[in-house]
Amino acid sequence: MKIQAFLETLTECYTDWGTTAMQPKTDAFGEILEQVKQPTTANFLQLLSAAAEYLEIGETICEIGCLGGANLIGILTEHPDRLAYGVDFFSTEDEVVEENIELLQANLEAFGVLEQVCFAHQTVDDFFADLTEAGMEDRFGLYVYNFAIDYRQVLMSLLLSRDFLTDQALIIVNNSDRPQVQQAVSDFLKCEPLAKVLLDWQTRNDQVFGSHGLNIIAWDKQNQLEEVEFITIEEMRLDPPTDHSNRIFADNTKKKVLHVGCGPYHPEALPPELRTEEWQEIRLDINPNVQPDILGTITDLSGVEDSSVDAVYSSHNLEHIYTYEVPVALAEFKRVLKPQGMAIITLPDIQAVAEEVAQGHLEKPLYVSPAGPIAAIDILYGLGTDLARGNHYMAHKTAFTAETLKEKLLEAGFSQAEVKRDWLNLWATAYSET
Repeated sequence: MKIQAFLETLTECYTDWGTTAMQPKTDAFGEILEQVKQPTTANFLQLLSAAAEYLEIGETICEIGCLGGANLIGILTEHPDRLAYGVDFFSTEDEVVEENIELLQANLEAFGVLEQVCFAHQTVDDFFADLTEAGMEDRFGLYVYNFAIDYRQVLMSLLLSRDFLTDQALIIVNNSDRPQVQQAVSDFLKCEPLAKVLLDWQTRNDQVFGSHGLNIIAWDKQNQLEEVEFITIEEMRLDPPTDHSNRIFADNTKKKVLHVGCGPYHPEALPPELRTEEWQEIRLDINPNVQPDILGTITDLSGVEDSSVDAVYSSHNLEHIYTYEVPVALAEFKRVLKPQGMAIITLPDIQAVAEEVAQGHLEKPLYVSPAGPIAAIDILYGLGTDLARGNHYMAHKTAFTAETLKEKLLEAGFSQAEVKRDWLNLWATAYSET
């Protein structure tokens, strides 16, 4: 891998480099993004394609977490002489695995790169164990980690890859803004002097590269890159509210309720008290496919100005983020609320769920939702059918009792908070000021 040459030309591949407005100078990736649905962007595809341009003859590519194949397609359609390994672990259920592999293969075939990809449905550990046992001679000049946001998975993928990297290789790690990923990369660098960070892009704006932050790491076995400096960039932040957002807030005749994590539109999604004529619903979601008014996450409401809404409604969102992220999300809720504004939050009552489990009702359906039967194990860890489809955003990562939810609301600065228990759910109403 010709890392120096890659660095010298990378910034020239984009307009508005280092800002949220950056875009590739080519429009070659539009069809891929349209046909293959996965969290990636034209900027990331351009980054990978630019790196592949400087691979030496015989060097291969490896992506851990290839999903539907969009990133591999972006590289290989531009470089038909390259070969790649794609690794992912979709599920333990045979039907789900078969469905996802068929979709991946169909995507690769549709773009004419199926023969360039060797796919392995395995964990990271098993993948490298099999490569070692087989005595694989291929070496990776470009190694991409796009898999689970998990300390062990990230660290092991970096450590195990070392014997299969070329003397000079490029390692790209997604979601480097996440503490688990930061720690794993830091620990890898501490024990591996042959690795050097070239770009450390920390941002919660996943609209640029499709992930929260990005690390580009040089692997330099010959120690030839001592003088190479970091790629210089400005700190990247979400753009201020756009004209589109301003138009949404333009109607001053109605109160505004920000529906965070709204999902697909439903006329009865809001509580009855927020569905009257005096209220205007403003929908915010991380998924552009549900056509929200504002694209964002509950930990980053940068698209919404301070003190701009009368209410925030959050239904079964907070359990999908980690415990350490909860104060960040609640602080964002409070920030966007007007004085005397209110937040209405509903989520699972883990105490009630634990009582069901104590009675032996772990996998027995407790009720039937529009998504299907719901058991205690679904409430504890996330809906199993969604997770089986590879929708890991639906995993549950934290939990609350009535007492802990009230405590966290008050700690976030809400002046008053009331929490009620309703069978398996909690309902909280909190006020920014009394």
